Amino acid sequence: MNPLFVHGVPETRHIWEEVLLQLGLPLDHALSLPGFLEEASPDFAATKDDYVAWLIAEVERVGEPVDLVGHDWGFILATRVASVRPDLVRTLIGGSGPICADYEWHPLARIWQEEGAGEAWFDALDPEAFASAMMKAGVRAELARAEGQRLMNPNMHQSILALYRSSVNMGAVWERDLHRVTAATLLIWGEEDTAVPLRYAEQMRDHMGAELLCLDCGHFVPAERPAEYARAVGQHWERFSRL
Repeated sequence: MNPLFVHGVPETRHIWEEVLLQLGLPLDHALSLPGFLEEASPDFAATKDDYVAWLIAEVERVGEPVDLVGHDWGFILATRVASVRPDLVRTLIGGSGPICADYEWHPLARIWQEEGAGEAWFDALDPEAFASAMMKAGVRAELARAEGQRLMNPNMHQSILALYRSSVNMGAVWERDLHRVTAATLLIWGEEDTAVPLRYAEQMRDHMGAELLCLDCGHFVPAERPAEYARAVGQHWERFSRL
């Protein structure tokens, strides 16, 4: 297998720590979106298309089809790569990220998409309050507090705002290519996800001919249910290891 894990927003690659531990894989298998833990290059505009191009380049470096695992925006990007470059992706796993024409962005996303309001939200950001919200969702305290502190990075703020403002109509544009995904796909979704309700997982399953695993948790599935998540990933890889 050639596994690459892609995190979402506003998290970092550390969201995968426990899943990778369960799978016996180092954190090196988890990519970091440009502009999140490290400053992006000056010519990187952090739009949705920039991130897709970045992920394609990361996959091409492997030199053969990879096994992509994504959460939230990481899954959106991984799915887009599997749609436009199906030759690069052998298996695709993940969820909590919708590519659906009728998806209505959650309230925080709409704030980030609004000029001025998004900047004000980050200016007022309290890392402890953010960590508390993650803990209430089922994320362990140590990880939640660390992610809250990482979110104080101004480069990350700019990247998030640019990404969301480039993606207002993303679902309507990208959904039409979901049928091009040839990778063996497993969707893993939280039954109590209020940011991206389960009905969108069902839509994507039908568009992609995918399998769907629902877990008893909310939005941060890899951090809320790492053992179950890792078990599902390992079983999916085992089924398709000879592709």
